[in-house]
Amino acid sequence: MLRPGDPALDGKDNLLSEADFRAIVAVARACLQRKAPWYSPRRVHVITGAKVEVYFGPFDKDGEPGLITVERAKREWKVIWCGVPERIILG
Repeated sequence: MLRPGDPALDGKDNLLSEADFRAIVAVARACLQRKAPWYSPRRVHVITGAKVEVYFGPFDKDGEPGLITVERAKREWKVIWCGVPERIILG
């Protein structure tokens, strides 16, 4: 199922089809493109067949990566929450 360049997949990954995985990655990438184009999805963690967490970016100073929560609603995957860390540039 995974191709080069895809994020890692873990958790209850047997609950997702290939089409579901591709749709989840697409909505996560679209969210990041709007809010933080310097990041990309690096891991998809399957919680249930209708809820996943997508982790992105490097670990922050507290050891936690950024997180996007994606859920299936009416046969469509949608971003429910996109926790993009603030990018502050000091000059």
